Amino acid sequence: IYDIEILYSRFSNQNLFITSPAGYGKTTALKYLFLKYGNSEDSRVYFISASAFLLSRNRLSHYQKAIRTAVEKNIAIGGLILIDGLEEAFTSNYIEASNLLQKAGMSNNNIWVACRSEYLAHLKESTNSCYEDIAEIQNWSKEDFYALIDTFAKNVNQADRLEEVKK
Repeated sequence: IYDIEILYSRFSNQNLFITSPAGYGKTTALKYLFLKYGNSEDSRVYFISASAFLLSRNRLSHYQKAIRTAVEKNIAIGGLILIDGLEEAFTSNYIEASNLLQKAGMSNNNIWVACRSEYLAHLKESTNSCYEDIAEIQNWSKEDFYALIDTFAKNVNQADRLEEVKK
């Protein structure tokens, strides 16, 4: 079981399933990484909801289209792509979900896919070992949540209001 920062430092250069029970903060953890490293000079982190792979292209933002195209057409964009909400987007359609995961896993990008623990077994069987490892993340503590708020506040130039938020 990993802290998300440790996970990022060790595995950001490979494909990975991020798993945990519902409510443990998978989405929060991925958004935290996106906020912290998304515009970093040293690395790039991209965040996209799995539902963007089901929507028609004209309903996507330019950013979502770019990430989706990079995954589907195997275009290396450099950095780590975080795909969230797989079980919500595909519900019990494991065939479509595994097709997406195979495309993602074989692309020239490093991709992390977040999904609930109980959903993972079906997907793992059908992805032909495109993902090197599975990591279960820790539940978020109060201190972790404050670190997220701090990162977000700095990114939106609202650090002066941070203490108000923590009260």
